Order: sequence, then structure tokens, then C-alpha cells
Amino acid sequence: MGRRLGARLIDGVAISILYFILSTVGFASAMDSAKGLEDCGQYSDPGYQACINNQVEAADDLFAAVFGFALIFFLATLLYEWLMISFAGATLGKMALGLKVVKESTGQAPGLGISFIRWVVPVAGSIACGVGQILVYVSPFFDNSGKLQGWHDRAAHTLVIKK
Repeated sequence: MGRRLGARLIDGVAISILYFILSTVGFASAMDSAKGLEDCGQYSDPGYQACINNQVEAADDLFAAVFGFALIFFLATLLYEWLMISFAGATLGKMALGLKVVKESTGQAPGLGISFIRWVVPVAGSIACGVGQILVYVSPFFDNSGKLQGWHDRAAHTLVIKK
């Protein structure tokens, strides 16, 4: 379980670096959109209504930039975890610490469908302010089978093994 925690921390650092890069680009884009926001006084040029219309357009652009980057963060996390587990059987953290996710029945890499199930269970748990996600990740401690399967492993019929 210590290796799994370490792998999750390494993955967190890797995805945080990606988030930092994307955030820097997104922040620059959002600031560019925010330049259109100005003070609309009664005597502003080119006219009060035109100023209000410009502000609404700039606010829409700012909202689109923030929403767009939130979507990109979500997709980056999905693709990182889902595709790495699907094809390699491990994320960068799991590779670094000698762990691998395999199908319980065959010992092979899980594939796209099974890896998606394994990914979506913690995400569904995160809806309740992350509490469910934490429960999913600590659930292997409560596995009486001796396999140390978390709820996401049980749902996907996978095991985390040492390479």
C-alpha cells in the first residue's frame, strides 16, 4: 500500500506540472480576455450602451477561457490515467515504483473499457467534495480477500501487482 501511495503522489506531481503549464497558458488567455473589461461611466466613449455590450462580450470570453481550461484539465487527467493503465498497465508513478495494474482473470494489461471503469469509480466518488474518492483509494485497506483490491479494482476486476 505504501508503493501505491507513493505512485499516486508521483502521478500527482506529474499531472501538477502539466496543470501548471496549462494554467500559465490559460491565465495569459484569460487576462487577454479581461482586458476588454473597463469602467462604463455615463459619459464613457464610445457610449454607455456600447461600453456595456463590450463588457458583456469580454466577460463571456473570460468565462469561456476559464471553462475551457477546466475542461482541458479534466481531459488531461482522464487521458493520463485511462490511457496509461489501458496500454502500459501503469502510470508513470506506478512504473517508477514497480507496480502494474492487470486483469484479475488473465494478468494482462486491462485495456480501454476496464481501465475506464477503474478510472470512473474514484471520479464518481469525488462528486461529494472528494470524500468518496478518498474512500475509494483507502478501500484496499478494508479488503478481506488479501488481494488489496480497492473498490475501483473490484468494479473493473483488476489487481495492482509488483512487477
